[in-house]
Amino acid sequence: MVVIKSMSEISARYDTFFLDMCGVLIFTQKPIPGASECLRALKKEGKQIILITNAPNGSDALRDSLRDYYLPDVDDLLDKIVTGGDMLADKVAEADMKLPAKVFFWGNHAYVPGQDMTSHIRENTAMFQTVESPEDADLVVCFKVAAEICEQADYILDEADRRFLEFLKSRNIPLFVPNADIVAPNGDNRVSIVSGFFAHMYAEMGGPAITMGKPGTAIFERAYKLAGFPTKEKIVMVGDTLEADILGGNAFGIDTVLLRGGNFGGKNSFARHELGNIKPTWIADKFSY
Repeated sequence: MVVIKSMSEISARYDTFFLDMCGVLIFTQKPIPGASECLRALKKEGKQIILITNAPNGSDALRDSLRDYYLPDVDDLLDKIVTGGDMLADKVAEADMKLPAKVFFWGNHAYVPGQDMTSHIRENTAMFQTVESPEDADLVVCFKVAAEICEQADYILDEADRRFLEFLKSRNIPLFVPNADIVAPNGDNRVSIVSGFFAHMYAEMGGPAITMGKPGTAIFERAYKLAGFPTKEKIVMVGDTLEADILGGNAFGIDTVLLRGGNFGGKNSFARHELGNIKPTWIADKFSY
């Protein structure tokens, strides 16, 4: 691990930058100062920039949201976007279900202003048919957000959610979780429990839980394909969480940059562990040039 002050110190080594979104470009629903300037500097050098995020919506809807709320020139700065939501159709196809699969949405799928979490599902009528009750569902897609807390490791599944998961398990209904993150930051050292937590709980109960996004390699494979299969030695993953961005990048065989000033201060976002056995190639305070 080598500490660097900015991306300019390493940019000559890489042709393609894979970027996380939250903690790199956005923090608690606000643009991070200096991030867009860093993107412009890298694009001026001819770098390819691909956003890889566990966001549960589709990439088209996310690009629209970024343009409207956070990054007006997103089309000039980001070559491609890959989301956890993009992976849903692939995972359903792998499950070999009868199509169109009947899908029930669990949780508030409009919890982020300006982001439509379900349009990519509703519009794919060849693969999905939405239903109003889990009793009619072939699968459940989780957008669940639970309580805001300070010490996330102490959170206990509430009784209503437990009963819902027990119902799903009684019918062996798979729970598809586009956002594999367990927590999301709210600022001031506070976090909300989000959908990845419920995937872990369902799996512990013995239910079929299917997560998408980082640190799984499938989302990196999709980004790699969109990038045109460049030499892996010329790709670097930039993110602020060890167990998603750095672990995922390491598993995919590319270099990584851990941002200490991101959402979780360079620590594991669930237990706040220090670096441990997950080692980034580089460490920086923030995404700047």
